[in-house]
Amino acid sequence: MQRHLYQGTITPQHLRAQDPGCPMKLVVAVGSYERILYGIDVELSKEGKVSSTKESFAIPAHTGYLKTVSSCPRFLVSGATDETISGSEDGRIGLFRTKDWECLHVLRHKKPVTAIAVHPSGKVALSVGKEKSIKLWNLMTGKQAHSSLLSHEPLQIQFSESGKYYAVLSDFNLVIYETETTKKILDFKSKTRLACMAVLRDELVFIAGEGSLIQMVEISLPDPPAESTSKVTILETEQSPRVKGLSIVSGAFGDVLVSASSSGLIKGWSLPDQQEIFSHPSNVRIICLTATIQE
Repeated sequence: MQRHLYQGTITPQHLRAQDPGCPMKLVVAVGSYERILYGIDVELSKEGKVSSTKESFAIPAHTGYLKTVSSCPRFLVSGATDETISGSEDGRIGLFRTKDWECLHVLRHKKPVTAIAVHPSGKVALSVGKEKSIKLWNLMTGKQAHSSLLSHEPLQIQFSESGKYYAVLSDFNLVIYETETTKKILDFKSKTRLACMAVLRDELVFIAGEGSLIQMVEISLPDPPAESTSKVTILETEQSPRVKGLSIVSGAFGDVLVSASSSGLIKGWSLPDQQEIFSHPSNVRIICLTATIQE
């Protein structure tokens, strides 16, 4: 199995910068059909002003096209169609120890795995597969704790920042559940096909796909809890023909939403005012996106 790691000291995206006076660097990485792992550095002031945007790396990381990228405090990890062992097509999920990359456990779905989300506690994870199932895993033991069926084939799954909620994305639906009770609290149907999402704390879910629109769906928990509709706001990105990746980073500058389109354009938006703060052409056909903060 190939692993491609960009090493650095990257602050987790859900943490605030400890020193609000420090200049911040937003590191954005995208995976592409050209098998290129492409990165840019965006310099941000504490007021959220962009002083520079520049290419930081362009690595021929794989022999197949990239399918996923993700970051953590020390690494940027990419996965592609050249993987001999994967957490997707073969229905297996490998749980690795990063110190020496030993595979500690192999978790299994009956059909290909489409997405994995680790709870903020780091003790449990959720995975979804093409058999329309969602599974809860105990990461301490590597054993399945629960399994249930979904109404739609899932594309992505994410926890909210506190872990209070989790969101499941499918082609035309966004469904949000309360983690403790697994009760569905929102079922939003999109008029356009969806491809990606990003969750802002316990407040908003941003979804996008076909076309150039990003939809902002408010997480609203009724009292008493019940299935509900939610307030939706539209952000026009002018990225076409489709938005392929979304990521949210937070720092002393506030919150920034990063979006990437299949045409290769990477953009950043300040939140909550939804103002575009940077735009950068990558010249690759983007499939996936991740963004983090580096001091």
